[in-house]
Amino acid sequence: AGAGVFVLSNHYKPGMDPAAPVAPASIVSHDLDGDGKLDLIVANELENQLSVLLGDGTGTFASEARPLANGQPISLVVGDFNGDNKPDLAAAAWDGDAVQVLLNTRPRRCDEGFDTASNAELGPAPQAIAGGDFNGDGKPDLAVIDSSEISFRVLLGTGNGSYRPSTPIPIPAGGGDHFVAADFNTDGKLDIATPNVEGATLFTGSGTGTFGAPAPAIGGFYPSSLAAGDFNGDDKLDLVTTVEGGTISIFLFSGSAFGAPSHTYVGNNPVSVAVADFNRDGRRDIVFVDLVNVRVMFGDGTGAFEAPIDLPHSGSEPRYVMTTDFNGDGFADLAVANRDSADVTLFFGKGDRTFEPAVSYPVGPEPRWLAADDLTGDGKLDLLVGFSSGRFAKLLPGNGALKSFGAPSAWDFAATPVAVTAADFDGDGDKDLAAVVASAAPRLTTLPGNGDGTFPVLTTYPTGEMPHQVCAADFDRDGALDLAASLLVEGEVSVLPGVGDGTLAATAVSTAVTSPGAAVHADLDADGVLDLAVASGATGKLLVMLGTSTGGFALPVSYTFPGTNPAPSAVKAADFNRDGALDLVVANGGANNVCFFYGNGLGAFAVPPIGE
Repeated sequence: AGAGVFVLSNHYKPGMDPAAPVAPASIVSHDLDGDGKLDLIVANELENQLSVLLGDGTGTFASEARPLANGQPISLVVGDFNGDNKPDLAAAAWDGDAVQVLLNTRPRRCDEGFDTASNAELGPAPQAIAGGDFNGDGKPDLAVIDSSEISFRVLLGTGNGSYRPSTPIPIPAGGGDHFVAADFNTDGKLDIATPNVEGATLFTGSGTGTFGAPAPAIGGFYPSSLAAGDFNGDDKLDLVTTVEGGTISIFLFSGSAFGAPSHTYVGNNPVSVAVADFNRDGRRDIVFVDLVNVRVMFGDGTGAFEAPIDLPHSGSEPRYVMTTDFNGDGFADLAVANRDSADVTLFFGKGDRTFEPAVSYPVGPEPRWLAADDLTGDGKLDLLVGFSSGRFAKLLPGNGALKSFGAPSAWDFAATPVAVTAADFDGDGDKDLAAVVASAAPRLTTLPGNGDGTFPVLTTYPTGEMPHQVCAADFDRDGALDLAASLLVEGEVSVLPGVGDGTLAATAVSTAVTSPGAAVHADLDADGVLDLAVASGATGKLLVMLGTSTGGFALPVSYTFPGTNPAPSAVKAADFNRDGALDLVVANGGANNVCFFYGNGLGAFAVPPIGE
């Protein structure tokens, strides 16, 4: 009711392929069909397809479509990868060892689908994908994390929907399965933050698609999720991580590194976290899910937070949470993927600490991740849903001010996409998708969008084993979006430079990182180059990797979580204490808390005492 509280509403259940079970693993939103209403793209892991849900602006969605792809899609991203002003798709396929790019080159019709443009071969287990201009060339690139290789890659886009080959960047003390790409050090260059077994790791972007040595943020074990936001009001992105066991940790960024995390015990294994200003007081708040509850913690602008407030909902086993303004009213909303109840719950915020009654949409078994963007080209945010297994992702098209989503449509990745990001990789003005796919042939996949919610044939790029997360940003500052992926097995973060036409470079820039997982990218040291903070669930550390001027990252700096049994699983960056430096907040499930690492604005972070 306008005070940070959400109320349950409706459920949506897309049509299912009787020959294969629905297993939504990832979701992103975008206006695909250009009607000004948000649509959704969902990765259906077991069905090897994507679901596209075109929104009508009222919260309902049109019927689904399922373009074929290779591997089981597990993560998605939207972007204009070939520069034709149409949203394309990129998907990571768990069993396809590549990121598949689906270029949206057909007429603006929702039933046309996407054409496969290229496949970026990756490691055996791509887990997450994100888009961004990592080399500053104005062309969208892709970043992919690989959970098998324990690394990430950045695929530099060519601007035509293809990407240059990449090499994995190891993530020291890696772990977890996602990351964040952002400009943590405010140098104008995208950085990448990944989780690790000791906290998170920051890879500072050079602006050329390469990254500096990874800088770890120590303080907490095995983060399961991470997000970025300015939690202390210093205009620097910080990280928040969730750690299985019930802890949320915040790492404040000093401008060059993340500080020691402050921890908040929240119970019940927090597994996913997101950052927004829910009550419009100019201070960063956080929301997290802990397998039972959806909880909001309001920040005071100094890096401290009120006790968690539970949001009423009917979903069972919430696994992933994201926040954005779905209906365009200026207030932050929430979307939650509920594994056991096989649905996605929407909470529309009122900007005064209350929320409207929750609305739920059935999407199929075991939804795993969510993403939002205008994939249909109607100016309204859509919601993309991915699943724990299967080959498909599903799109729920958004209806904007009507606070509803249309019927879902699916895309087939032929492998499980473990992470997806959306961006305009080919420079055509339409959002495309990039996903990391974990399979026997791990890869990064890009899907160029048509701007109407459909995507043509995908393109794949090889990655290292077990890619876990992907993000898109211009790491090398060449004006083209690059892709960064974390690779668990290889233990590296790999950046594939984009060339600006939707394709990626043949050679990736990789940085060694142990067990890279959840990550966030931002300019953590304010040098104009994007850095990375990575949560490593396997090592229980936070790794910080400062970006280099060439688009790579420095070796990660490791931050250990105070206490026992750290298991960071999610990380976000924001200025929580408003000191102008980005901080980090980490979900620390192993210790049942969230940890805050306060940054100094130079890429270093303070590790708080236990209980802070």
